[in-house]
Amino acid sequence: MDQFAAAMTFAQIVGLLADYAASRGSRDALDVQDLARWAATHGHNEVMAAIERNQATAVGVRAALAEGRDELLAKLVGLDEKLSAIAAGMGPLEQVARALRPDSMLSDQAQAILCEFERVQAGSALEHISNDTGAIELLFLDAKTDAPLEIRDRRFYHDDMEQLVRLELLRWEANAGHRHFRITRLGAKIGLEILRKA
Repeated sequence: MDQFAAAMTFAQIVGLLADYAASRGSRDALDVQDLARWAATHGHNEVMAAIERNQATAVGVRAALAEGRDELLAKLVGLDEKLSAIAAGMGPLEQVARALRPDSMLSDQAQAILCEFERVQAGSALEHISNDTGAIELLFLDAKTDAPLEIRDRRFYHDDMEQLVRLELLRWEANAGHRHFRITRLGAKIGLEILRKA
């Protein structure tokens, strides 16, 4: 299956699962047989056939349904939030995501942080907050340059970093009283995409 066909099939399966789960009550059990009956009555026979043709896909769908309606819907909302954030720097797709999910879009500052990780080819950064002025910098530990990134919008810096961590674009850990951030592969890809479109 080529990449375009795989992307289309994935989107159709996610849409099918979302529609099916949303049509059920929170106490209803979700299972593949009920999904197949529901799909047949709602014109989704082709998507069900794609699920049934691929054993790994069928196993994944069964596992998703077994988690229950509320858990599945929560994961689908999380996936939607990630997809909206990932659309950053993708021109018209970013515009679509911004129109549909403005709350999920990365701020300019969050995008700049990802771009800087990618620009200097850093894998991690240490957060430094000045005790005197409150100025915030990210000190890249393994970068091509030792120039820090000065955070200009301190008011929303923590909100931006929390979103980047929640979307799994960055990971963090405590390090001698400071936060140590590591970029993920997905975060690096988004940073690179934004840089290319700049």
